[in-house]
Amino acid sequence: AALRGAQLVYDAHELETERKLSSSLSPILRKAWALPERLFIGHADAIITVSDSIADALDEIYGVHRPWVLRNVPRRPTDLDPIDLRKKVGLRSEASLVLYQGGIKAERGIEQLIEAIGLLDETALVLLGGGPTLESMRTKADEQGLSDRVFFLGQVPLSDLPKYSASADIGVHVIQNTC
Repeated sequence: AALRGAQLVYDAHELETERKLSSSLSPILRKAWALPERLFIGHADAIITVSDSIADALDEIYGVHRPWVLRNVPRRPTDLDPIDLRKKVGLRSEASLVLYQGGIKAERGIEQLIEAIGLLDETALVLLGGGPTLESMRTKADEQGLSDRVFFLGQVPLSDLPKYSASADIGVHVIQNTC
């Protein structure tokens, strides 16, 4: 950036150097993994991130001015034609509907969501997405007798996510702390 007279903006969507991947590396590789961030973050003209917790952590770890928080969320649609999830999965209109959208993979809290649905009456869980633990989560729901209340609808177009969200009572995204 300095060579071209441009400003450098550091954009941190994750605490990448603090994730499990880096903690499973040898001490030398862990230092190498973190080196680019450590070298360049202090020279940035601005630092942005997606949450207050990441902003606070970057400030604490690197001693930089607290980063700007820019939420990573879509604009609210004005012309929404909702997709009726209850009808799609065959639920009664009185049933509460919990919706998860995202990757079906480890450390997303999906196993805990399935267990929680088993504790709630008149409540169903719809999961939109795919991933490496999809089949094991489907098996877990079946083994717990929840196949009539836990529904895996697969991946849907990004543009349709707000249409699905509009018919849910609760939207959840339980990412477990892996740092």
